[in-house]
Formats: sequence, C-alpha cells, structure tokens
Amino acid sequence: CDWRDGRVVASIVNNGKRNDLMMRLDIVSGAQQISFLPDILTLRKSVWPAFIRVPDEKITQFYTLFPDFQFSLFEDKKLVAIFNTLPLFFNQALTALPDTGVSWAIETALTTKTKFNNLLCATSMTVSPDFRNQGISKLFLNHAKTIGKERGLSHIVAAVRPNLKCAYPLIPIEEYLT
Repeated sequence: CDWRDGRVVASIVNNGKRNDLMMRLDIVSGAQQISFLPDILTLRKSVWPAFIRVPDEKITQFYTLFPDFQFSLFEDKKLVAIFNTLPLFFNQALTALPDTGVSWAIETALTTKTKFNNLLCATSMTVSPDFRNQGISKLFLNHAKTIGKERGLSHIVAAVRPNLKCAYPLIPIEEYLT
C-alpha cells in the first residue's frame, strides 16, 4: 500500500496475479480537523470499547494543542480512519519508558510544555471496519515517520494492545498476558 498521485494503491494478489487497486484517499492533518471533530469522536466510539478508549475531552485537546500530529483519512468526503500521535521529550533510553505506556504519554504531552520534543508517540489508530486489512496502518505509520523527521523527532513509539483483549474486559492486563 503506498501513495501515487494522491491516491492509495493497494496491491492484491489473486491466483498468482497482482492487481493494483486504486482508492481515492486523502490524509488531512492540522487545525482544519476541528471542524469534523464530531465525526472523529463518533468513529472512535464505534471502534474502541469504552474501557480502553481515550476520553473525548483528551482527544479534543490533542486536536487543539497538537493538530499537526493528528491525521484523518478520507475516502472522498467520508472519514474512514484516524491516527492520533503526540510529540514528547524523553531524555533516557527507550527501554526506560514508563510502564504506564500510553497513559504516561498522554498526561506528559498534555501537562508538559516544551519546544524540544524528540519523540513521537502513537497513541491510537482507528480504522473503520470496512477499510481494515488494506494497509492503512502502514500508510499512517509511514506518514507519521515522515512528519516526525520533518519536525526533528528522532524516535517513534507506539502503544499496542494484545489481540482480542477487548473480548475479556474484566481480566486485568497482567493476567491476560500470562
């Protein structure tokens, strides 16, 4: 999956033959996303279970404080995916990142004001079910890496959750991982 002339090209192999599927997708970042924040929040609620979803108030702060690090993907004028990232400053080895993961990243980004960020943290990626398995995650990650490099950020980290954890919301993560 990659960009060609403003379109996403996904290669599909069927019976040994490769076909390129062209979709008209546009990545939007920056302050103009505030105008479709209700659609962003609705998509997040339709995909993320409540027990793990970042609260709407914090997501709104992401778009207000760090609009250039929030990415929305549209097919024509329909919102199909969003990717939330936050710039941070971290002056230790990446192995020393706090165990609280994305919670630490969100609180640090929202409460610490610095012009010397060196790390981009991917906090969540939300893809509409109809658009999954089409390479959108890879597209977003590559776009975020490009933006991070342009802004002088030397690392990108992502908080990930185990597959199927949402099917077991009452089991603590520590127990689920064992």
